[in-house]
This record gives sequence, C-alpha cells and structure tokens, in this order.
Amino acid sequence: MDASLVSPPGPQPDFIRWHYLWYVAAALIVLVAAILAGNAWFLNWVHVMSGVLWTGIDLFMGFVIGPI
Repeated sequence: MDASLVSPPGPQPDFIRWHYLWYVAAALIVLVAAILAGNAWFLNWVHVMSGVLWTGIDLFMGFVIGPI
C-alpha cells in the first residue's frame, strides 16, 4: 500500500482554526468604525492599508505558494 494514503494516527486538525476568527472580527470592526466615523482621512487610510495587505497576500500566493 502506498504510504501517502495512510493517515497518521491521532486526532486530525480542524479545517478552520477558530482562534483566528478574532483577526477577521477586528478587521470588520475597524471597517465599520471607519465608515461610521465619517472621517475621510481614516476611511482612506483603511482603504489603502487593505489594498497593501491584499497586494502582499497576492504576491505571497504567487511567488511562494504558487511554485509549491
């Protein structure tokens, strides 16, 4: 039998790591706060930082995860 088809003994890790949900909640709270504050500078800052993070994730996926 092929060794790659045999699952390792012990509990399987969760597909979703629920303790990372706080990061998603924090991002949504900052987004809502930027919208409700009515401050154009803060909303633009959140928009630009979100774009920077999106570009960073895109580059990481393309250059690091892609070749794997």
